[in-house]
Amino acid sequence: MHLGVACKVTLRQRVDLHFSAGLSPEANGRDVCIMKNILDDWDDERCVTIFKNCESAMTEKGKVLLAGARDPSFDRLLDLNTLVISGGRERSDAEYRTLLDAVGLRVTKAVPNRSPLSVIEAVRK
Repeated sequence: MHLGVACKVTLRQRVDLHFSAGLSPEANGRDVCIMKNILDDWDDERCVTIFKNCESAMTEKGKVLLAGARDPSFDRLLDLNTLVISGGRERSDAEYRTLLDAVGLRVTKAVPNRSPLSVIEAVRK
């Protein structure tokens, strides 16, 4: 059997994808909650709701991964546009830490890269 085919079969057996806006409680048993370029559309109160729902759906060793967290100084016009259209805003890694902390999650990694994007990993405290 070709290795690529074997990996696809194994992955399909192990992964259950669930797509959600995160604003309502989710089913339990999630190992990872991945969000990319989602939270900048929401105000802090809704972000806390989303994080609470992720936290309550996670397994004991579950993780939250935030991909696309921007440095707000990257593009002030983008930040203004986001604020006007959706009430959200771009946030720094420190601001995400504060929101995650509010729901009992702690940041274990914040991985910057060459772009203005980063990846933040959080787990239960």
